[in-house]
Amino acid sequence: MDVYFKDVLAWCVTAVSVAGAFFHLRGRVSVIEALQKRDREAVRDGFKDIKDGLQRIEDKLDHKADK
Repeated sequence: MDVYFKDVLAWCVTAVSVAGAFFHLRGRVSVIEALQKRDREAVRDGFKDIKDGLQRIEDKLDHKADK
């Protein structure tokens, strides 16, 4: 069985390219997770504002109903 330099070089290039693709995709996933976390917090804050507004309206209606 003969092992040529070009074969070793091809295997090394393949290993480096697979490792590069892995770390590139890993970085993209972490960026997407950070964006998702930011958006989740923004949505949570938006719902909290809506809930607070509805609570104020409900309190006003209860106050008027008590009169």
